Amino acid sequence: MAVLYACSFAPLALFDAFGLTSRRLVPSAKDPAVAGGMLHDNLCGHVKGVLERIFSWPDPQDLFLVVVSCDAMRRMADALLETWGPARVLVLDLPVCPDEEGMRYFAASLIKLGQRLTELTGRPLHAHALYRSLALRNELAEHLERLRGQVHTEGVRTGPAGAMNVLRELTDLPVGEALERIDAFLAPPPLPRDPNTVPVYLFGTIQPDPRYFDLVVEAGLAVTGLGTCDAYRPHEVAFALAPELSTPALLEAYASALLGRSPCPTLCRCERSSTLVAHHLAAAHACSARGAVLLTLKYCDPYLAKVPELRRAFQEANCPLLVLEGEAGPNLPGQARTRLQAFAELLTARGVA
Repeated sequence: MAVLYACSFAPLALFDAFGLTSRRLVPSAKDPAVAGGMLHDNLCGHVKGVLERIFSWPDPQDLFLVVVSCDAMRRMADALLETWGPARVLVLDLPVCPDEEGMRYFAASLIKLGQRLTELTGRPLHAHALYRSLALRNELAEHLERLRGQVHTEGVRTGPAGAMNVLRELTDLPVGEALERIDAFLAPPPLPRDPNTVPVYLFGTIQPDPRYFDLVVEAGLAVTGLGTCDAYRPHEVAFALAPELSTPALLEAYASALLGRSPCPTLCRCERSSTLVAHHLAAAHACSARGAVLLTLKYCDPYLAKVPELRRAFQEANCPLLVLEGEAGPNLPGQARTRLQAFAELLTARGVA
């Protein structure tokens, strides 16, 4: 039995503790009618793409976790519960803000999810099993920091596109097997960046289409930093562990660690949006980027609401920002190539190449 998920806040260590395999679903939008038959067409393309993948999934025994991070995900959870019923659908609510109150709320949600998994699998959740799972996820997170460093020097296989492939491959492996194979992924020595390219920081929502990276390279840009939600965030778990903690205490610590990952727009509402902006500005600076590219989806309200503030902040920091808005399907925005080329020319004209 596997647990399918589509959000980087999925508690993978909790699934490990139950002996369950976790598989991340990359959305597909080849047939919009699949989601259109259940939900309104003016919904985020990510949600529609995830629904399409779910209904084409071959194993009827697998479970699906919906992390409710926005209104669109809540609608998907309601649709799946009505279609499949609670026997196959798990729901995990994210808090509005990652503050102390939000952490307690999320910890209670994790405890409830653990109880639900016990009902479905017939296995109790033992503190020692959870502790070991968290320790292994910590170890994997530490190894992947090396991968992040190599991406900054364009040294992992084919650079950031290759890094994304590595991250996705590792995500789908059991954590023990991922740790055994991590050194093979990191074996190629870093390669120097082409001095004729302009380094940029790429961030935004989940990016299922690697052709964006091809367009970036064709335009004469080099992605030296990744900030998409399907890059490193699923593996940013590392935190201090104490073996004597009880199961509820471990889940509380895990909830705090999950919410403490790199900021997500769904957790940075109202006055906390400055946290998200500051994070991406710092990340762009850390990877020596001379510009930034934001990838977002149509109807993705959490990110689109932050675009004006992001534009202002990057402008004030003298770091040009290009915003590309599209769907989560096989077709790239028609003007993506042209706009990336124009962006590269702008950066070159500014004398930052």
